Amino acid sequence: MPRSWWTLCALASIAAGLAAPLASQQLLLDKEQGEAYILDRGVLFRIDLNTLQVLGRKTLFRGPGPWDNRLVVARSDDGLTFADTGVVLAEGGGVPDLVWDAQGRLVAIFQYFPDDSDQDFDRIAVAFSTDDGKTWTKPQPIEIDGLPAQGSRSPCDPDLVLLPDGRARLYFTCDFHAEERKWPRTLSAISEDCVHFRLEEGERFADPPNPVLDPSAIRIGETWHLLIPRMAPGAPAYHLQSQDGLHFERLDDLQIPGVELRGNIVQAPGGYRFYGCGQAGVTIAFSPDGFQWRLEATSIPWAIGDPAVVRMKDGTYLMVHMQRRH
Repeated sequence: MPRSWWTLCALASIAAGLAAPLASQQLLLDKEQGEAYILDRGVLFRIDLNTLQVLGRKTLFRGPGPWDNRLVVARSDDGLTFADTGVVLAEGGGVPDLVWDAQGRLVAIFQYFPDDSDQDFDRIAVAFSTDDGKTWTKPQPIEIDGLPAQGSRSPCDPDLVLLPDGRARLYFTCDFHAEERKWPRTLSAISEDCVHFRLEEGERFADPPNPVLDPSAIRIGETWHLLIPRMAPGAPAYHLQSQDGLHFERLDDLQIPGVELRGNIVQAPGGYRFYGCGQAGVTIAFSPDGFQWRLEATSIPWAIGDPAVVRMKDGTYLMVHMQRRH
């Protein structure tokens, strides 16, 4: 008989204490009758060795990470100078995006790290507001039909866009479809309600062996633009375009001096703004066409990062960004 799950949790807790210097590594604690018990960054996993499916997980401890942040709301009259509102969208969250859906609801989508649910930890979740961001529903993890039950990393880095027909398309990072699963790439899924998604065939962009992370998409005229940052500070971003939002052509890489291209792009009067994050805080660039960009605002130092901005119906702006909670 395989030993008790809770016995392994107790043994793993002891191992975690003894192996604190190795907290970033994986430790194989036990293997019997086709199952393995692996301690990975403070989480104990029970894995079926035949299917590689995760049969159970239990969080024992966590080191520093994006779960140390909350997502909070700020507002601006001009899209350049923001003030915090005191509204907390979610405790434990990162890489948010904002969009209006076809029903006129404000939709926030983000990576969710709840303290009280291992099952929902590190999943993409959504929250809705029907009062212009003053209050939000409880975060709800999304479902993506068509992803394999095992063998791929959980979807992350969500970017949501509204399609002309009222549906929503989610661009996200995952290693499904990879020749070698360690190379993340951009995939997409479609939804009528922003909660239940269906995976779309193929991949939107991949560049193995380089990891492709954190896409940001916008429709400019009849063309979809996709910006995907490289992780090195100051490095140019991938820039792609598509007529249907599915089949993308790679253009020359994009670089904006003074702007880290990790963030989100939004329509603004006369053009488009990119809200990026880096060591100095949030930086803002402006473009009339999605090709030519210039630095517009240097820094919003109180915003840790991951800015998502949407233009409100009255012409003002709402931002969701990370803030340390410990």
